[in-house]
Amino acid sequence: LPFVTGDWGDFGAERRKPAAISRRKLVRSGLRRVAAEDPHAAFVESSGLPGVDIAHYGRPSLIEFGERYADAFIALSGEHP
Repeated sequence: LPFVTGDWGDFGAERRKPAAISRRKLVRSGLRRVAAEDPHAAFVESSGLPGVDIAHYGRPSLIEFGERYADAFIALSGEHP
């Protein structure tokens, strides 16, 4: 069963406490590791996708992120539309 996970947004760090930034880095590295260690998993990068506040993507970013997820799923499943 294909499993696709994505990165957290790369924005809002200037408004976060150091402890939150540390936890965030830990989670992000864990997400990458899961995808790297499981041949049925993929990791979707969020680079270049701006947010609208400290934690949320805007509409254009969500559309692009969704397209990246779809591409990763298609690559894993071997199914092409």
